[in-house]
Amino acid sequence: MERPTPIIVVSGPPASGKTTLATSIADELRLPLIAKDAIKERLYDALGPGDREWSRWLGRATYPLIFQFLAEQLRAGRPAVVEATFGPARANDEFAALHRQWPLDVLQLYCTAAPEVLLARYAERAPRRHPGHLDSSIQDEVAAALSAGRWSSLELPGRCVVIDTTAPPVDGFDWVLGLAREHVSAARGWVPPSYEPGSC
Repeated sequence: MERPTPIIVVSGPPASGKTTLATSIADELRLPLIAKDAIKERLYDALGPGDREWSRWLGRATYPLIFQFLAEQLRAGRPAVVEATFGPARANDEFAALHRQWPLDVLQLYCTAAPEVLLARYAERAPRRHPGHLDSSIQDEVAAALSAGRWSSLELPGRCVVIDTTAPPVDGFDWVLGLAREHVSAARGWVPPSYEPGSC
């Protein structure tokens, strides 16, 4: 049987620190980063922003692209970092289908924080985000989704680590980078290349 390809899935609700963490891991380990908002924002730029229904349509279009990009990495046996606000009902099936075709070993980093912290961060970051997201106008919708537990952790083949970002530690999340490096290296004997910012 083919050896599983190690991947890192960064999941959790909006404003929980997923993008920051996923970007740090991808930069540190020099791995491809497949991120929902980055894809969706390119779609906004290509197709134009719109109303809330348009944003939902583009959101639904983004997830098949995420799984297609990940499938290409798995086909080549290459580790990757994947980051999104995955809904378990659908994402569990999509990851299971990929796992049947190209076995994968997942380190899921589930980011979370106290609901009031998430909502405060969501409101604070809204003016800095791509206008297509309409963040400022859907805060009540996000609050309701948080209360309903829409963004719970996924059921994936591998390990899940919960990361509470309510009050980040003074020394940051270096231990998470260590987990990620260990996961990718141990799973296939793959050693991330050394990385020096500014080198070529």
